[in-house]
Amino acid sequence: MWGTQPTLISKDIWAHHIKKNKLKLGRGASLKLARMFDAPPRVIAQSCEAAMLLDGGIDDIIEQVQEKSSVEFWRI
Repeated sequence: MWGTQPTLISKDIWAHHIKKNKLKLGRGASLKLARMFDAPPRVIAQSCEAAMLLDGGIDDIIEQVQEKSSVEFWRI
């Protein structure tokens, strides 16, 4: 959707922010998220931080990315 990085690079960005925010997600979560969303690094960072503040997990990350993508869509 946003036309950013390839999946394997995105996976590393997800992994970095998951670790940075000390999120307890299952093995392979970063690859799953990279395959689900073509999100820019800023959205990945914000979504992981929001999930950490909510003491949440992957469902919270997914919700955050979806909310941010709908906001971006309507701003166009």
